[in-house]
Order: sequence, then structure tokens, then C-alpha cells
Amino acid sequence: MIVTTVRFFGQYLLERGRIDHRQLLAAVEYQNVTNARLGTLALGKGYLTEAQVQRINLAQRTTDRLFGDLAIDLGLLTTEQLHELIELQKSHRIFLGEALIEKGFLTREEVEAELAQFRADQQASQMMIRGALIRLKDAEMVADVLDTVLKMFKRVLHENVLIEDCREGTESWMARDWTISQRFTGDLEATFSLNVPQGLLLRMASLMLEEDLKTVDELVQDAGQEFVNIICGNIAAKLSVRNRNAGLLPPVIQPAASLKPDEQAEVVHATLISINHQFDCLIQVHGSSAV
Repeated sequence: MIVTTVRFFGQYLLERGRIDHRQLLAAVEYQNVTNARLGTLALGKGYLTEAQVQRINLAQRTTDRLFGDLAIDLGLLTTEQLHELIELQKSHRIFLGEALIEKGFLTREEVEAELAQFRADQQASQMMIRGALIRLKDAEMVADVLDTVLKMFKRVLHENVLIEDCREGTESWMARDWTISQRFTGDLEATFSLNVPQGLLLRMASLMLEEDLKTVDELVQDAGQEFVNIICGNIAAKLSVRNRNAGLLPPVIQPAASLKPDEQAEVVHATLISINHQFDCLIQVHGSSAV
């Protein structure tokens, strides 16, 4: 079994007792108000309309491209406008440590000392994760999957996500509330599963549908399946670049307790974290003719 642990800086400070939950929430809210996305800045400058921003956001669901690069390719921004927006974004960006200082919760010296130790701990954990991936039978495919999951959470749901644990096998599998799975066919016979708490499923659906949803119904389940379909579609595109043909069956959502991992498959279980949620990614490789 391979185990690694990483945290967000705010979680690290909470665990060390340097701040409390109220202070962390206040600092994160201050960050969210201060930091602007590129699309928001483009709207403010009059370079893009709301419909154009939405068009670019939707395009990001089916391709591994940055917002600005897509905007240029679609002829909606010039290179000069993009550079101006990036510089504007940088000038207004504030990190959590700075937010804690400006809110008066920690001094600059305290933040710098804690950040130095946090970065050392995180670097060690990331090295262990890379080592774990290298030793897997199909390490390249697993790395593509995890990289795509992190990117899609960031670009589609605007959620920063980290790999907290990475383990081989199913002994650490713990059912949460809902599991959304999709099967790959062709050169790669594998199943990708996202195991999420109800709160995260509702957040997925709310952002996908642009509604404030409170109850898991058929509409919410469909949105969750569509998000996994976006992830797997991007994974399939990456595999095709590596000359591996990967088809996809429709995604399936079910109560997490119903999922029984294939004990005969090569399994990688990654525990992922966002600011408010812990969830899982399960990759089961049933067989591959092109490894």
C-alpha cells in the first residue's frame, strides 16, 4: 500500500491551531471577492459579452485548453487584450497568507514561517505521489486520468482540488454518498469512478446547471453524469494522442454503497480534497491490449 498526504495551506493552519474555522472562512471569502477570473475581467473591460464568456466556458469542457487560448482561437480576444487581462489579474491576485495578514489574523512573520514548513511537507508528499504513479503497471494512463480530474474540477466547477492520498488496491475504499462511473472500451478496458458526498454532487449540478439546487433528483443525477462524461471524454482524447483507441459507454450513477470494486482488476484509489469536500477517484484497469 502506498500512502501520501497533502493539504491546503488553510487546512494545515487549522490542524496546527494557528487559525480557527471562522478566520479561515473570512480569509477565503476575502480572497474570492478580491481575485477575479479572466472572464469576469474581460466583461468589465468590455472585451467580451456574457454570451461569449459562456461560449468559452462550455468549450473548455471538451478540450484541455486555457480560457485565454480558446478566446483567441475563437477570435473573441486579441493577443494584446489577453496579455492586458492576465497582467490585470496578476495585479489583483491575493493568496491565502496575504488575506490572513490583511484581515489581522496572523503576522507576516508567522505566515512566512508556517508557509516554509507547509511547502516542505507538501513537496515530500508530492514526491511520494509521483513515486507511487511510476510504479504502476499503466502509470501513464493513471497520470493522465488524475491530471484531467484536477483540471476539470478547476475549469468547469472552479474548484481547486489536491490529491490527498494515492493507494494501490481496494482495501482503503470507503463508500461516501454517490458514485458516478463510466466504462472505457477498445484498447483500454477500464472503469473510472468518482465517489462523492451529497454536498459535492449538489455543487456539481448547481454549477453545471447554473441553479441553486438543494435536493438530489433526476436532474442533479444527470448533471453529475454529464460532469463525469466531460472528464472521461477528455481522458479519451489524451489517450488518442498516445495512439490508444478508447470508446466510452454511458456513465452510470448509483448510491456509493452499491459499488463493488473488481477484485481482479488493477486498481488505483486516489482520495481528493477541495476546500469543503473529501472525495475519491477509483481507476480499475480490467485489461489493456496496448500498454
